[in-house]
Amino acid sequence: MTITYTAAAGDGLFDIQGVGFRALTALNTVRKTTVANAVMDYLRQYKLKSVPSIKFEQAMQGVPNSLSSWQRSGLETLRQTLENLVLEFVEQDKAQPVRQLKNALEYIIDQMKDTGNYVTPNVIAMTLAATSTNAGDVAVCYATRRPDGRVQENSIGEEISVKVSNADSAVTPTVRFRGQAAVTPKTSQDWPAGSGCDVQLSATDPANSLLTNGDFEDETISNIPNNWLVHVGTVGSTVLLSSPEVQTVAISNTPTSGSYVLQWSNGTVTRSTTELAYNAAASTVQAVLRLIPGLELVTVTATGTSPNFTHTITFIGAPGGNLSQLTSVNHLVGGTTGGVITHATTVGGDDGNYRGQSLIFDSNGTELSAVYHALDLDVRKVYFCPLRRLPLAGSVSVKLPPVDEPMTMSVSSGMSPEALLIVLAEV
Repeated sequence: MTITYTAAAGDGLFDIQGVGFRALTALNTVRKTTVANAVMDYLRQYKLKSVPSIKFEQAMQGVPNSLSSWQRSGLETLRQTLENLVLEFVEQDKAQPVRQLKNALEYIIDQMKDTGNYVTPNVIAMTLAATSTNAGDVAVCYATRRPDGRVQENSIGEEISVKVSNADSAVTPTVRFRGQAAVTPKTSQDWPAGSGCDVQLSATDPANSLLTNGDFEDETISNIPNNWLVHVGTVGSTVLLSSPEVQTVAISNTPTSGSYVLQWSNGTVTRSTTELAYNAAASTVQAVLRLIPGLELVTVTATGTSPNFTHTITFIGAPGGNLSQLTSVNHLVGGTTGGVITHATTVGGDDGNYRGQSLIFDSNGTELSAVYHALDLDVRKVYFCPLRRLPLAGSVSVKLPPVDEPMTMSVSSGMSPEALLIVLAEV
């Protein structure tokens, strides 16, 4: 025998249950809005009495406390009949050694698999929207799939807030995910509401990728990142490493005292250093610049003789290429005509130089550039592999093959250069 799920006569298991769930939905609507609103109207009407008395107060005292009881009225009966329906359908098909809902549902699922019956899956979609007050270019990767690769079909819609804290750190920001408040039990008129999730994750940086030299910072041979094999491409031409921005700050006219302040903008916020003495050494300039978020790894060297130093700033680890020019507030005094500060960019950073070196593919449109990285993957684990690339013409594909096979990255681009940053992490 087999259980009848749907039938033209409307006497199948799902036919009857569907109408029962419709009754539950109707009851939910009533107990969530109609009943609550009616009770509140009753209480508000009573409060209109111009001269209330203690006896009247006592008479109305039980109304709010009874609201939840009225809202539950009838629900348990419907829930129990739906459960009994499943048990009886299964029992008629085949007597069960234990009469439990869990066993009955497992029996139905197994039979549906055997007979090729299925329930149309839910269509799960996710959207992400940033608030207008955000600063920076943080990206959140999200997916509708479970760790086993299947779509999470039982997901229930809710709004989850994502907040980045410790955002001034380029290496260790934390991300907090908070869902809407959960409602229990499942028979509540407000169910499902939210998951009540509250999860905090610590971000990692490319240097901590499972890929050795995943941040492309180590370079023994020019334009070939260590631990990466250029399989297709011309090193230094179609495959090369990005260069950081280099700027200079020159002090001239031999100031004898005073100070100056350096300023840098990330495109949204302009930040200033603390005051620098007129004859500040390169180590001091480096120290104060590294206090600015985004410039934690800059290096500073100096040429010339005090106080006429030319400071050369290399923007290692800065967020992107073609950075804003440093500016200054000049309070230098003395010298021939007062101290002068001159700013210049000597090397324009590559656009793909995002918080460190990136791999650049500069194909002529006919080459399918490819680089390999060997690694071991565990088929029992889930891996997270974000890519950051310039939004230029072309495409990027990353293949995560079975264990003991190399990881392949292929890039096909147009005439414009394309920079790539890749991180692999275990979830």
